[in-house]
Parts: sequence; structure tokens; C-alpha cells
Amino acid sequence: MNEKRAIPVEDKFMNRKISDILYGYLQSISYLDKSGKTRFVYKDHYSPSIIQEYFGIDENGRYKFQRLAITRAMRVLIEFGYVREITVEGLKGNYVKAYELPFNVDSIFQIIPLETLKYLLDASNSNVIKIYVYLLNKYNCFGDKFEFTNKHLLNKCFGVKSNTNSLTNKSLANRLDFLKKLGLIDWCEYVKVYNGKKIKTKRLKFVNKYISK
Repeated sequence: MNEKRAIPVEDKFMNRKISDILYGYLQSISYLDKSGKTRFVYKDHYSPSIIQEYFGIDENGRYKFQRLAITRAMRVLIEFGYVREITVEGLKGNYVKAYELPFNVDSIFQIIPLETLKYLLDASNSNVIKIYVYLLNKYNCFGDKFEFTNKHLLNKCFGVKSNTNSLTNKSLANRLDFLKKLGLIDWCEYVKVYNGKKIKTKRLKFVNKYISK
């Protein structure tokens, strides 16, 4: 479990306000508590500036994530109960401030390798972790029988009800292609007729837990 991380798949986590990148980052640097059941992050291991340095700058020389956006994203994670401020016993026996990442075994989640999580973080693309764990969960439930459309994924993982926005559709396509190139997912495509309308449909072929090197 030490080299794996639990990522929620429940509807609450899929809320468009939730930053899967920030949550994934916190999971990646977290430690197990003495009970071996709950993960936490030392408070001095997190700050907006640390996040900015980790993800670096874009092609325009600007940080990929702005401090205000990071602060807001952390506040939302706390508000939704995915992060909780606590104190833990430090290495010297003193008590220090930390962020707990509560884990409910009764919730819907997927366990993924830390190595895979770090590759997804390197992409610096919001919602790519959500897409991956959502499809992993569906594959574990339905195997290669699971069908989906772009509209379905946009609704479930982006919180978007319509698929008429070309930019949003392109963002989804880029993220799916990224996961495919890593060898994490693959699908086949065909057209189905529903109520007289032709609908472009995808069906999962596989979802892997480890990238293809």
C-alpha cells in the first residue's frame, strides 16, 4: 500500500470544483500514519510556491498554476472533506501541523501505483486523473463491455452537461490520447443508432494500472 495511492471515484470528487491535480500531488508526497490506515502531508511540505515550483512554467514563461488558484483549490478540498487540518507526532516526538487525507473504505475509490500517479501529474492537465480512475473503475466493474461517449465523460469527469464546445471536446480528446500513449487505456469506436440518431460511441478494450515503457 505504501507505493500505491487511493483516488476517489465518487460523484463528489468528480465535481468540477475539485482539483484532481492538487489532490493527486498531495497523495504523491503523503506519508502513512502510525496506524497504517490514513495518509497525511506535513504542513510545511505544502505551499502555493512549492506547487508552482513542482509543476514549473509553461511555454510563455509563466507558472502553470497561479498562487490564487492553488489556494482556492486547497480550500475546496478542505471544504469537501478530502483534506483535513490536524496535528501529528513529528520525527523528534514533537507535535507538528499536518494535512490529513481522510480515507473511507466504504466510498468508491481506485488504488493506483504511485509511479502511474506521478506520470499523470507530469502532464499537468486537469481532469486527466479523474478520467483515468473513472475508466479504471468502470473497467473493473464491466471489463471490455463498458461503452461511453464524449458527452458522458464530459459530464462525469469535467462536470460539463453539453458537448457542443469544441475547445472542451479537444481537451477531452487530448487527455484520452495522452492516457492511450502511456498504454493505460485503449478503446474501439463505432456508431450506434439511438432514437433514429447516430451516436459516436467508444467501448473500452482495456485499462492498465501501469504505464507501458
